[in-house]
Amino acid sequence: AKNFIKALSADPLEEELAARALLFLGERDFLAYYDLILAQLLAYPESVKLSEVYMLLCISNGMDSYAEGELQRIEPFLSEEKYKYWKSTIKTMMDNDDVAIE
Repeated sequence: AKNFIKALSADPLEEELAARALLFLGERDFLAYYDLILAQLLAYPESVKLSEVYMLLCISNGMDSYAEGELQRIEPFLSEEKYKYWKSTIKTMMDNDDVAIE
């Protein structure tokens, strides 16, 4: 876990590594790392990868409206196709209460 936290404080951020770290940490104790996720999103607001991780973790922890809000926030950074994909994915996950984090 220490290496993952170190990866999250790297500058410049290695987006893929940070996303994997957040998934790893968030699956274990989401609330303990929620502030880390928010800090990364504030530091890198255009990072679609971090936003995707945030949305998945929110849905898996019953914070559906946060995931929907994040999707609205990043809509300008997404292609129409990618936006529709995430809108559908979030709806499906919420309807099924089933989250598959890869």
